Amino acid sequence: MRISSRFLRTALTSALLCVVLSVSAFAAYGTGTVTENSLRLRERASTNAAILNTVDKGTKVIVLEDQKNGWYKVELNGTVGYMSASYLSVTPTPAPTPKTYTGKLNTGGSSLNMRSGPGTSYSKVGSIPASATLTITDKENGWYKTSYNGVTGYVSGDYVTVTETTSSNTTPSTPAQPSTPAQPNPEPSTPATTGTGKLNTGGSSLNMRSGPGTSYSKVSSIPASATLTITGKENGWYKTSYNGVTGYVSGDYVIFTPAKTETPAEPAPTNPPSSNNQTSGNTDTGNTNTGSTTDTPSNPPASTTDLGAQVVAYAKKFLGIPYVYGANGPSSYDCSSFTQAVYKKFGYSLNRSAAGQYENGTAIDFSQIKPGDLLLWRSYDSSKAATHVGIYIGNNMYIHASSTGGCVTINNMNYGANVRKLVGVRRIVN
Repeated sequence: MRISSRFLRTALTSALLCVVLSVSAFAAYGTGTVTENSLRLRERASTNAAILNTVDKGTKVIVLEDQKNGWYKVELNGTVGYMSASYLSVTPTPAPTPKTYTGKLNTGGSSLNMRSGPGTSYSKVGSIPASATLTITDKENGWYKTSYNGVTGYVSGDYVTVTETTSSNTTPSTPAQPSTPAQPNPEPSTPATTGTGKLNTGGSSLNMRSGPGTSYSKVSSIPASATLTITGKENGWYKTSYNGVTGYVSGDYVIFTPAKTETPAEPAPTNPPSSNNQTSGNTDTGNTNTGSTTDTPSNPPASTTDLGAQVVAYAKKFLGIPYVYGANGPSSYDCSSFTQAVYKKFGYSLNRSAAGQYENGTAIDFSQIKPGDLLLWRSYDSSKAATHVGIYIGNNMYIHASSTGGCVTINNMNYGANVRKLVGVRRIVN
């Protein structure tokens, strides 16, 4: 398979950025260099405050805020305090270039309803043809906000493939055989999955291969109208049979419906599974949606004493995976799809958006926080319940899919404090 130079540039840029951010946290305001020896880091912005540390000339610090009354708020090796502005040379961090996103419909050739709000209960305000390219301006509860023919509304995220706008604003046409990401599937393998699958290839046939990857030989071609029986999943590829031939198809182009299972004998998790934003029997494409409204755990949590640590360990396997707004994995995630994927591994189904995840689990006080708890922030200029999520990993650190960082990374709890505030801690695993 030929790999486009555009894809390689994007992948290499994301990987390089992630390496840099793994070494140190991204500065909230800028970076500072100490200009004199024996400069003191104090607990408060006062010469009478307690001394937390003493550093020499040339020491680098992260500057969290612009100076106030002659003092900078800084971070030094994970410790937050204040340094005199007279002895710091500060370079402000350039404001990030706003990102825009485009969306292409993956409705199999059908038009897509646009509604006045983020859900099927809202009135229809327009109909978007399958060939349209959309400009995405926001996302709420799994629905994208966009405009078409002068009308602004929302479309279901289940039927839109979102990409970040680049200088070359050309969207490749749908190939006869949909391509898969060239890099190895970064999501760790999950237990075997059984159910049914419908193709979402935009009307194209889908190659079936002898193994779970494009490096394996093609053994058949499956028409877009086929319904598949799924018997397993490996590295993001579904195992299935068609016309007597058994092989694998890319999970990127299959809408999977899990087989119904009996209720486990042991009690279900405290946090009940929630809707995964697919609406059974009522789609916004005019076609039958094969999505399921529940997510049955493949294996119920066996122990709660170390489950939080297991969540953290699993989340760290995603480090370095690129951030893409609206992405659902496995080759890229946004903040809420990342946390959704992590907890799903342990049998917990979270809502798709940050605001929706504010309703998941049980609210706890920050003083009771434990590794594996869900953290929620809200931007200062937002009225939503939450605009960003991450997972607490201990030692005042958390892991998240960072739009600023460009990938899944780990940061200090003070990271981003100048643009958002912590509004909640939710205990998902109990």
